[in-house]
Amino acid sequence: MDSLNIFGISLPLLPLLIVSAMMLMSLVNRWQKKPVVGFSDAILYRLLLSLVAARLGFVAQHLPQYQGQWLQVVDIRDRGFDSYSLMLVFSLLLMQYAYQQVAARRVLLLSLPVAMLWIGASFTVYRFYHPMPTQWPSMTFQTLQGQQLRLSDRTTTLTRPATDTTGFTVVNLWASWCPPCRAEMPVLIQAQQQYPQGRFILLNQGETQQQVEQFLQQQGLEFHAVWLDLQRTMGRWAGQQALPLTLVFDQHGKLIDGHAGLLSSAMLADKLQGL
Repeated sequence: MDSLNIFGISLPLLPLLIVSAMMLMSLVNRWQKKPVVGFSDAILYRLLLSLVAARLGFVAQHLPQYQGQWLQVVDIRDRGFDSYSLMLVFSLLLMQYAYQQVAARRVLLLSLPVAMLWIGASFTVYRFYHPMPTQWPSMTFQTLQGQQLRLSDRTTTLTRPATDTTGFTVVNLWASWCPPCRAEMPVLIQAQQQYPQGRFILLNQGETQQQVEQFLQQQGLEFHAVWLDLQRTMGRWAGQQALPLTLVFDQHGKLIDGHAGLLSSAMLADKLQGL
């Protein structure tokens, strides 16, 4: 869920680092006495092929979620990519390029370490200034019924016995004016039925009780738990102001995963895998 806010736009961190690393590789090639012609295009082409493989790898892992909704396979707004497939295919394609283009070998030997060092150092700096929260916050939120609750109040909004401590908590930060938020509502409705061992809390950001109730009635949406975060404190706590944002906590209240952007059934299943 790591992202950077640039001129009010939230951009995912990893793609930004990859693009900037490719630019560094291209600069290393240009600094050579005899730059390799077509080096940047060759790297970009292989990266795109690797992304296709990574998407297919992700889809293959979550085929049940795509059955009957095959158009979602090409809907990459959920950012569903398998990192292992990406690294494996990209490494093999780079080896194939180095084997075919002798002149590119030296450039790859120089530029790859620079790119990897850049990604590692940039992520380290980012994490230093944006530390990952651990335990869920102690702040209080308001339900649509006017009740004041904390996330630690586990006896509420559970679809299982309150004495069962094996569950998890999914908190979805949303707003009615946010198109991706509205688009992922059916996924969350299905999830609260599909995963009765957990609880799903829709935490509205900055809107009034009347606005939220009117939106839910107009859309015909029914959720077990809809809370209000009038001051948008949860987004600041997570270090992410963009919507939608989904946070996954384990039974002890530890933040174990998160997802920024549109949430698909496959992406939610991926985040809950192992829980």
